[in-house]
Amino acid sequence: MIIHKGKFLTSVYPWVKRGLPDTSENKVLYSQTIDRLGVGAYYQGTFFLKIPKNCTSFFRDCLSYNEVDYSPEYNSVVIMRDPIDRWISGTLEMISKYQINYNLFQKRFINSVAFDRHTAEQNLFFPKNFDYNAAKFYYYNKNIIEQIQPIYFPEVEPIRKNQTIMNERKMELYEMVLDWVNQPDLNNTIKNYYKQDYNIIERYCCE
Repeated sequence: MIIHKGKFLTSVYPWVKRGLPDTSENKVLYSQTIDRLGVGAYYQGTFFLKIPKNCTSFFRDCLSYNEVDYSPEYNSVVIMRDPIDRWISGTLEMISKYQINYNLFQKRFINSVAFDRHTAEQNLFFPKNFDYNAAKFYYYNKNIIEQIQPIYFPEVEPIRKNQTIMNERKMELYEMVLDWVNQPDLNNTIKNYYKQDYNIIERYCCE
């Protein structure tokens, strides 16, 4: 569940451990994370907006660990990701991290699209005063860091520490989630939910 309030986005995880039935004998695993919106990494004159699942681990670990607030005076870079591709990645991370039973996950989220920071709308992470026309937008692909490295951080080795390793179990989950998301009803629901993200991608990433 996500709660969007002002400059903050709260992700709440009320998960039963390992996907066990929600009974009094099985204690619920409850945790939450709070994201400050409109922040990013500032490196050698360029501000990289933080949008979860869009290279944020690289920005944090290889450019600047400390977050700074956006300013219209900055030269800004934004990486946008295909919403369905990002949703699949975020869903896999949720299921794997909390060791959730896949069938239970489907039942609980059958009518939900966004359930945490990794599946929240990308546009929520833009501050209200963001200058879209002055920023440089890029469309995410697996080699995007290597592609923009010569422009913004030529001296930094483009190592992405958080890159998913597809072991047999994760590959199996990936195929299951992919089959699920390709069902017409869910696919259309996801596309409609992220309509504003698609509009930003079409307008600023596809020149």
